[in-house]
Amino acid sequence: MGVITSVIKDLDEYHRILKKHTLVIVLFTSPYCQACLGLGPRFHRVAERYADRVKSLLLDTSQTPRIDGVDGTPTLVVYKNALEVENLKGIGEPQEQEAILEEVFSDYAPTVLTPPVSPVAPPPPQPSSASPHVPGCRPPLAGDLADSLPTLPGFDNPGSRPP
Repeated sequence: MGVITSVIKDLDEYHRILKKHTLVIVLFTSPYCQACLGLGPRFHRVAERYADRVKSLLLDTSQTPRIDGVDGTPTLVVYKNALEVENLKGIGEPQEQEAILEEVFSDYAPTVLTPPVSPVAPPPPQPSSASPHVPGCRPPLAGDLADSLPTLPGFDNPGSRPP
């Protein structure tokens, strides 16, 4: 999914991105905002750690169409299934910003579970074609001995039927 630092041309493009991804976190900044200085690199560092689970956008409000709910910078907006679920106006003091961003991302990003791998576990054995009843013995195929066995009267033996 990754981090996008770009210009959104119009609201249609913005809404397409929101609908395309389950979870989108958008940071709105402005070049005229003192609180935004240094926030972009912090946002990138945190967003990169969640890039496989979260679509992240860093948008400059001076080059982006007006978005409802964004009336100041910095503003962090979280969308889940294209619906706004959180809107943070101001992201705290510079020394707190990365921790706040990390908390928001970890609260919303789905956890990826991977099964543990044991470095000492032996590989599973290969499947065997041997009979499960007698080690090393394969049962004969149906047609192998069919002609060599005697047939008993009454078991569809043409010679045992009365004329």
